[in-house]
Amino acid sequence: MLSKSDIKHIANLSRIHITPKEEEEFSQSISSVLNYVSRLKKADSGIEGGFAESANNSDIFREDELGVGLPESAYNLTDVAPEKKNGYVKVKRVMQ
Repeated sequence: MLSKSDIKHIANLSRIHITPKEEEEFSQSISSVLNYVSRLKKADSGIEGGFAESANNSDIFREDELGVGLPESAYNLTDVAPEKKNGYVKVKRVMQ
């Protein structure tokens, strides 16, 4: 189980304020998660090299391909806008 100072340090890093009661709850919760992760690390996946080595990550990138672009009219949106001002499309105010 994590100490109270560990929990306070984690709370400080997370920038949250916790009560003494929450310290105890978080200590149990975080310890439970850490114990579970520790068990997972020890688990035998049956795969040589472990889980991370089981994925085929030899070439995860693809070549960029030129696709269909915007129609020519979309490049001049200000030409079809209902209202314009100083070369920009005029829209309703969204912030007050």
